[in-house]
Amino acid sequence: MIVAEEGCRLTGFAAFRPEAGDDGPLLDNLHVAPDRRGRGIGAKLLEAAVVELAALGETRFWLTVIDGNQDARRFYRRMGGQEGPPFGENLKGNQVQVRKVTWRSLSLGLSA
Repeated sequence: MIVAEEGCRLTGFAAFRPEAGDDGPLLDNLHVAPDRRGRGIGAKLLEAAVVELAALGETRFWLTVIDGNQDARRFYRRMGGQEGPPFGENLKGNQVQVRKVTWRSLSLGLSA
């Protein structure tokens, strides 16, 4: 787990599950405090996570994002993630539509 702090305040975190599948480790969580979004914290967390993955010999990773979370989807695309089609997943007893987002390399795209 990687955390972002401002003083004594936790402003964000990223956590990977160590088990790797065909698309590498799962980025299980990437969260930034709502009042701190848009300040580059998410990008810095993702960049730090990629450095850690590279040190472990990983070459790719993936995550799932709720289909309706347009802000997160834009962020992941901007960071080089490739979205798959939506599919249903059970989230805490509720069926939601999600998309798998993969990075086939540890190079983060910083496109507009």
